[in-house]
Amino acid sequence: MAKDVVQQQFAAELKSGAVHWLDIDFEKPADEHFQQDYELPSSAVVVVRRQAGADVAWQRLDDVWTLVHEETEFRTYLRDAVQKALAGG
Repeated sequence: MAKDVVQQQFAAELKSGAVHWLDIDFEKPADEHFQQDYELPSSAVVVVRRQAGADVAWQRLDDVWTLVHEETEFRTYLRDAVQKALAGG
């Protein structure tokens, strides 16, 4: 559902390159570092703000798991996190 929210709510930003969606499998050797980089206990949604090719801020959205059956709240939670990152927060 998270990918759908990003694709629907941020279609223009995805098209312009301001927003990127990545599916990461941190069990693959090339992606293992993401587990440490973002303190991932398990599967998660992470919003990362990048500048000049480097992470400058990130937020792991732990509440996606408690909101997964509350679609409106889930969408709002994710949308707000992405908007905050886009605004530089």
